[in-house]
Amino acid sequence: MSRHKTHKVVDRLLLGREYPKVHIYLDEPAWLWGLGRRHRIARHHPVATPVEVLLQQYLRGEQVDTGAALSAFLHILTDRVDSFVGLTQTMESFEKIKQLIQLSRLLQLQSSR
Repeated sequence: MSRHKTHKVVDRLLLGREYPKVHIYLDEPAWLWGLGRRHRIARHHPVATPVEVLLQQYLRGEQVDTGAALSAFLHILTDRVDSFVGLTQTMESFEKIKQLIQLSRLLQLQSSR
């Protein structure tokens, strides 16, 4: 699975939709600046980059979508996890996170009754 496909799958699993523009923006230095895998030195700060994504939306006059910021954060997290444990374990981890989110929502529903 290509890296962009991986990021899209993580988006769908945890956010319910894809944010392809976010992933293109974050990975753009790889080909635009010729950095290859070293592109992660740019646009991959876990706090500043999601804020930058929101600021860009605001400055372009677009509706600010916090999901895009979360997608940027998950992109960075996925890249970091993948660097240490590999893609298969990364996807398994995110599937477990999705299951925990679903369980948490179910518990919230039951407690509100």
